[in-house]
Amino acid sequence: ALEQLELEASRGYTWPLVDVMAEAAARAAEAGSGGGDRARRVMAMAVKTTETMDVTGPPQRAHRARVLAYAAELDDTDPAGRLDLWEQAVTAWEGTPMPLHLAAARLRTARAAVAAGERDRARELVRAAHATAERHGAAPLAASAADLARRIGVGLTDEAPAPAAPAGLTARELEVARLLAAGSTNARIAQELFISAKTASVHVSNILAKLGVPNRATAGARLRELGLG
Repeated sequence: ALEQLELEASRGYTWPLVDVMAEAAARAAEAGSGGGDRARRVMAMAVKTTETMDVTGPPQRAHRARVLAYAAELDDTDPAGRLDLWEQAVTAWEGTPMPLHLAAARLRTARAAVAAGERDRARELVRAAHATAERHGAAPLAASAADLARRIGVGLTDEAPAPAAPAGLTARELEVARLLAAGSTNARIAQELFISAKTASVHVSNILAKLGVPNRATAGARLRELGLG
């Protein structure tokens, strides 16, 4: 649907639309479903628009900043560079009266912070995103924030630390276990947790050994029994 639209007809409508295009392209690339070329084509359309269309006012500047941050994810920009662009997007949304856009930008920035090794910053951002989402009743956004907090092993408040892992699993193995229980491949686990596929494979092997099971399928069933699926 996005590919059929004529852009730049009205900046007030087009900037939010271009933002959605960039998000869709980023999500398609993450899914790894064979749509990489199409995702890049849609992202290129979004970026081209940012280069040709005027920007008026804080919301449009914020949309533009977020498009450029999404684009950096597809361009294999180094983690520190991606984090910087996402921080710029957060700053831009802070200048608008649009808290849920700000929360969504903070959540994406938290992911970039994890990839850049800035776990303290990631914790701060994911907690802020979750709090805003909860306050405004944005259940899907709150759930996404809670999921990221779980995957990076942090509590959503100081009073609610991350739960202890069952079966003697370490905090990192718990993150891997939840994805394993959901049927994720090693490649998908690596992508979700910002680690290498080889490291993911080692974690999976360790989980199988601790559970005393022979294969991934049996491990998945056991993990679901433990409430991790």
